[in-house]
Amino acid sequence: MTLFSLLTIIVVVGVLLWIMNAFIPLNRKLKTVLTLVVAFIVLLFLLNVARQCDFFSFMNMGNMHMK
Repeated sequence: MTLFSLLTIIVVVGVLLWIMNAFIPLNRKLKTVLTLVVAFIVLLFLLNVARQCDFFSFMNMGNMHMK
């Protein structure tokens, strides 16, 4: 996975979180919990891409070999 792909994923997730926080009327506590859960999932994804943890080994994520 290229650096451009990783940055694109981070930007898209960030924009989606911003849209959720700005335009969807939810309880403030629920927004905080959703933001933390999404941030944790993105962190696990990035660690998996960097091969620091193998949390997503049960999922078939295709070829993600670092070049």
